[in-house]
Amino acid sequence: MKRIVIILLLFPFFSKSQTGAFTFTLASSARTSAGIYKKDSTLVRTLWANKMYNSGTYTEYWDGKDDYGNSIKSPDAAYDVRVLSNNVKYTWDGIIGNSSALQTTGSVHKNVYTSMTGMAITGTTAYFCQGYSEAFPSIAKFNTSSPQARINIIFPANTSTGNVDFICTDGNYVYFTVFDTYSVNNTFAAAIKVSNDALTTLPNGTPGYSATHVRFYANGTIDFMNAPRSQPT
Repeated sequence: MKRIVIILLLFPFFSKSQTGAFTFTLASSARTSAGIYKKDSTLVRTLWANKMYNSGTYTEYWDGKDDYGNSIKSPDAAYDVRVLSNNVKYTWDGIIGNSSALQTTGSVHKNVYTSMTGMAITGTTAYFCQGYSEAFPSIAKFNTSSPQARINIIFPANTSTGNVDFICTDGNYVYFTVFDTYSVNNTFAAAIKVSNDALTTLPNGTPGYSATHVRFYANGTIDFMNAPRSQPT
């Protein structure tokens, strides 16, 4: 549990003779913010934010204007200047709900919208897909002896693959279904080699499909369709 220390100092402006000066004291170095408030706690002027001060006593000034540059200080108006001080520190403790071996880098299991939607295991390697994953590959793998480490395959870590919901393997190839999320009538299946994770040329496939905003499937696809509601099942 992290401890947060907040100090709130109030300095009222009451009379016409005041010059807009105010003084505050810090017992230790701290980041501070300050503002001018009406008596009902409405903020009318931000004086500064996230400014570091060492310990000591300081005098600062308000020019009597609000955040829009309007002069609002008058003999009949009373305002408070509030100085907020803190020494907040934090420690990165990892990702909530994620048991990845590392906290950062490309080996972290993550997806924008969904969890794993399909998995196929051959030998000691598990291939999986993750449905729609905007701007990220939705197919990857891990070793069954270290499942907390994602291994990116085929696609660069910042490349979208389209929507991949289903995956299977015959031990030699891994097959996965795709539909183009920006042209949803275009759907197909593709395959990679288990031996080297390379996209493979498929006999009788449709060559060279270029999906919208995602990768170019240069080595061909199978079961290519262009029809409404043709998403793989």
